[in-house]
Amino acid sequence: MLFLAGILTLAPNKLTAQTQVFANQVTFEDNVDNAINATQENGDFATLNSYGGVAVGIGAYSGELKLQFPSTVPANTTTFIKIDFDNDVLNSLLGGSLGDLLADVLGNVILGDHYFDVEARFFDGSTSNTVFNSTSRIPPSDTRYRIVKDAEGNFFIAITPDQAYNRIYIEDNTDALLIGLFNSMNVYNVSYYTDNECAITPLFTDFDGQGLTVDLLGIGKAGVTNPEFVIDENPDNFSEISLGAINIIASIRQNVYFPNTYQPDEEFSVTLKTDPTLVTLGLLNNVQVIAYNDGSQVYVENISSVLSLDLLTLLQNGERAKIVFTPGVSFDRVSVRLTSLLNVNIAQTLDVYEIAVEGPDTPTTDEESQLFCAETNPTVEDLEVNEPSVIWYDQPTGGTAYDASDPLMDNTSYYGAQIIDGCESEGRLEVEVTIGDAPTPTTNNTEQDFCVVDNPTVADIQVNETNVTWYDQPTEGTPYISPDPLSDNTTYYASLTDATSGCESSVRLAVLVNVGDAPTPTTNNTEQDFCVVDNPTVANIQVNETDVTWYDQPTEGTPYNSTDPLSDNTTYYASLTDANSGCESSVRLAVLVNVGDAPTPTTNNTEQDFCVVDNPTVANIQVNETDVTWYDQPTGGTPYNSTDPLSDNTTYYASLTDATNGCESSVRLAVLVTLSVPADPVITSNATGEVCLETLVTYSTEPGNQNYIWTATGGNIVDGGGTTDNTVSILWTEMDNTSVSVSYESNTSCGTGNTTTFEEIVMVCADLTINKTVDNKQPTIGEIITFTIAVTNEGPNDFMDVQISEDMPSGFELVDFTTSLGTYNPVTSIWQIDVLPANVTATLEIRSEVLGEGNHTNVASIVTSTPTDMGVLNNSSEIEVEPLCLIVYNEFSPNGDGVNDQFVISCIENFPNNTLQIFNRYGSLVFKANQYSNEWDGRANVSGVTNTGDVLPAGTYFYILEMDNASSKSGWVYLAK
Repeated sequence: MLFLAGILTLAPNKLTAQTQVFANQVTFEDNVDNAINATQENGDFATLNSYGGVAVGIGAYSGELKLQFPSTVPANTTTFIKIDFDNDVLNSLLGGSLGDLLADVLGNVILGDHYFDVEARFFDGSTSNTVFNSTSRIPPSDTRYRIVKDAEGNFFIAITPDQAYNRIYIEDNTDALLIGLFNSMNVYNVSYYTDNECAITPLFTDFDGQGLTVDLLGIGKAGVTNPEFVIDENPDNFSEISLGAINIIASIRQNVYFPNTYQPDEEFSVTLKTDPTLVTLGLLNNVQVIAYNDGSQVYVENISSVLSLDLLTLLQNGERAKIVFTPGVSFDRVSVRLTSLLNVNIAQTLDVYEIAVEGPDTPTTDEESQLFCAETNPTVEDLEVNEPSVIWYDQPTGGTAYDASDPLMDNTSYYGAQIIDGCESEGRLEVEVTIGDAPTPTTNNTEQDFCVVDNPTVADIQVNETNVTWYDQPTEGTPYISPDPLSDNTTYYASLTDATSGCESSVRLAVLVNVGDAPTPTTNNTEQDFCVVDNPTVANIQVNETDVTWYDQPTEGTPYNSTDPLSDNTTYYASLTDANSGCESSVRLAVLVNVGDAPTPTTNNTEQDFCVVDNPTVANIQVNETDVTWYDQPTGGTPYNSTDPLSDNTTYYASLTDATNGCESSVRLAVLVTLSVPADPVITSNATGEVCLETLVTYSTEPGNQNYIWTATGGNIVDGGGTTDNTVSILWTEMDNTSVSVSYESNTSCGTGNTTTFEEIVMVCADLTINKTVDNKQPTIGEIITFTIAVTNEGPNDFMDVQISEDMPSGFELVDFTTSLGTYNPVTSIWQIDVLPANVTATLEIRSEVLGEGNHTNVASIVTSTPTDMGVLNNSSEIEVEPLCLIVYNEFSPNGDGVNDQFVISCIENFPNNTLQIFNRYGSLVFKANQYSNEWDGRANVSGVTNTGDVLPAGTYFYILEMDNASSKSGWVYLAK
């Protein structure tokens, strides 16, 4: 049984491991040059020499070399002997069971002429026992002895004894029949491999076959070309497995040996391609992939049964396809076997690019460029990767592995390999790392003072930059929010955030904060009373300290001026200012202020008249309350005695005193006192100037008297006017001899009560207006138009017997008329309205035909009314109509005599944008003209019932004339001959 091990040279710290153990001691040599080289690893070699002798059995010799391992090699461990020998022999032996046939193909190769023997021996210190032997004279027939190639094309003898051993014996021989011939072989080193758990790189390859003949190998070109290319890791090199064009059942198999036995869940891949024609012919059904373990076949699968549609498409297009297999069993060797297709006339070949075990995948990430912030102190373990177990290196291959706690560096690439079951992926993921940072904020002062009273917050710390974040620690810590209150004797730490990277400052600004305060003021009384009349101010509030500032709120608020007036039931808040810190009291003194007042006295009359003959005094002023004090000023001033005589045209000011708080009225009652001698009644009107007919006016005289007698001339009393009324309301119905009178019995000695008369002037205030309109100011002659005359009474009184003159001028002929009010007599041309109420409009509509001659100016006028309208400037209205002279002549005779030869429409030139259509009596169009200008001579210009240019027969025709900005006309015309 053959066991192969890897020969990887690995970087330090790499988790995959494979150790090559060399035979390190020469225990015997004979006819060997530089025997010691066979124990080295430097590429040098020992040369074993052999000679056929000078005669048969005379002078012949062999080259012998015996090498010892540093310790006993376990049974079933493969030893590899790297050699140079006759290439034809080695190439023949590389084909395994095909060795003899291949030797025959080469022609001059006789495996028994120059050959080598190899043995594995166990020396126990006294006795040497051979545990395995083989020779090149016999091609390899099982897996314990093979000739194999590595990826560089070097040949190796591979032996796998089934017992433990510690020495290797190699002998180079020349057959005794080859008299006088010298031969040699080079031995580079002898080694085996241990610690192969994570090794996946294929080590060696060879091939063999079945059912082939010398002719098929030679002439048919069957075999394997460049077998080492399947393991050389060059993705563009391939070995070619070929059967040629044969018609017998035969097969070629290339074997690839791996350094380890792989578990059932592990995968291997085969990358290959072939001629698309062979795919079509079904060659893929004759390609098997076989896995072996300990020399026994454990898995076989036809390529065609595992191909996906995508892979099949690649092969059908002549492209390579990588096919992955999961055998589900342990394996250490993979073979690709090509079995012949019968009756195919083209060469059957298979190009195999790679047979490889699929190691751990290269790790993946969602971000190949990753940004970190310096302030978070990122380490290698912070690199983002999708797989759980990744180790990071400083190089894409080899290099030094990082510790998970190593800090990340800016602008540096890190290379990650995935670890699965202790094995490391061959490929590495590159991640570019950028470490972002923001500058440290700056301030004008690293020690800043604040006052408790200002409720300072984190937002108040002075810093030269915006969007600063404050923390409670120089690193990490908890961020403050801007409304957080500041604490005394505390250091705050600020960072900025970089707009591009989003990273905060790795070095923070430190600011020491001091928060000062002042004591609360004191007072002898926290509830203090004042009187409004004294005009108390903030300065009057009692407090024990000086330089106190008063506020309207217990915190913040607006400070008062010392002269600000005090308000009732209001709390005032006092603070002091600390001389050292300049801070005000954070806790203020609260003083409740009551500002008392007394109500203002009341009176039935703020203007009181006294009679001089009664010798009136202050006590006589009428007021509704008792214990009133009278003053000579609205505020302050000197109080009067109740016996002080009253003065004419003087204002007296009264106040009350509140029994509870002892405060006088802050607002005093003002009473104007006049002293009079006896006089007749006085009548006053609520109207200004002259009054209008049919309007209501109110008149008044002195109140408080008895037996009023009111009379009105030219009007009707509609309200008041009784014996107890000092007012009367009169509706004026006449305009001449209009007056109102009153008399009464006076309740004072200063009033006579004699009859007084007030002469009133009454006039007409209403206005009649007239307005005339017409529905068409430029009609054509013969057109019916409508005049509208509107007469309006603007109020306030009605008009009777209104006569309006509406005389139809000679340029119109009356058709009909309608009125909304009154009657119209077309003979007298008078529109009679018996009553036209206030704010009403009456209309007269007259429809008239426009005549070609005469006066076309229509005038309407208001002739008479009762009462007479005083505003005559708007009693007349006129409107002028400008008729258009359009006349259609109904007969013409187009006979060429020069008289009446065309159809004429007078003034048609005034309507340039016109359209004329002529129809015969059957309704067929015979003539049409746009912008007609009297040119129709009786000929047709429309093809249909006639032809264009035909002279129309005599008879009656019908026309339609359409004009812009005017009514259309239609009618008949007689065409005479």
